[in-house]
Amino acid sequence: MAGAALAVALAGCSPTNSSAAPPTVICGRTLSTSPAGAVVYRITGLHFDHRHPVTAPTVGGVVMVRVAAQCSLGSTVTVVPAGAFRTVERVRSPRGGLVAVVLKPLKSEPALLTARRNGKIVGWLKLQIAKGNIAH
Repeated sequence: MAGAALAVALAGCSPTNSSAAPPTVICGRTLSTSPAGAVVYRITGLHFDHRHPVTAPTVGGVVMVRVAAQCSLGSTVTVVPAGAFRTVERVRSPRGGLVAVVLKPLKSEPALLTARRNGKIVGWLKLQIAKGNIAH
């Protein structure tokens, strides 16, 4: 009987394990707190695969894109055509350039996001959200 009471007492003290993802934070700014975890596309750098377009939004029905490798650097971002997405959140560097953007898809049409720094392209991302993945 005492063994059963001890087992119950110890079970109440065990650490809780969670499969929830941590918040999505870029440069100190929280972009998502969803336990499912958000997908962030990092388009700068040598290892990003540009062959496949983004066809579905992440948690919250948005597309999150990191457009600068460091928080101190920023990029100028364009999305063409402009009417395909709406920018709902921006993370800026101390110098005012963009480090990340959160885009809400408005139409199911091909679009291209381009990030530039000092006039040079530092990253790009093809976007073609499938019609069934656009929330109205």
